Amino acid sequence: MKNLIFIFLAFSFTTFTSCSKDDGGSGSGDCSLEAKIDGADWCGSANFNVLDLGIAGTITSIGAGNTDMEAVSLQFMDKTTGTYDLAGKLASYTENGTAYQSTSGTLTISKFEGDKISGTFSFEAADLNGNTVSVTGGKFDNLKKQ
Repeated sequence: MKNLIFIFLAFSFTTFTSCSKDDGGSGSGDCSLEAKIDGADWCGSANFNVLDLGIAGTITSIGAGNTDMEAVSLQFMDKTTGTYDLAGKLASYTENGTAYQSTSGTLTISKFEGDKISGTFSFEAADLNGNTVSVTGGKFDNLKKQ
């Protein structure tokens, strides 16, 4: 099951990282997902997708990227509203080719209706060398399903 999550995570990163640059600063003109990365404002163009694994369940993936080659990715094993634990690599922040995988955090889905999803999130993450990043104040509203 974990292999399926990692495959979906890789798919999500490549699918969700295209967007248009705004008039300066980090992010995109769309800015449909916002957060603070180590206290600095961050935004990216986002959408979501749902993968039905049959008897193994469902994975919902939310991804955002910007033209600075930065991305935020969130996954949870359901397709309904609620609060989800992001510990265990279910969220990531990628910057300049370095992936930071979540070690703790929460994702709260406040709306999941048809092809739209809204929610908030925050998580702590680490790379393979033990460097850490804090992602706080994350939010998205009415993201469209891809």
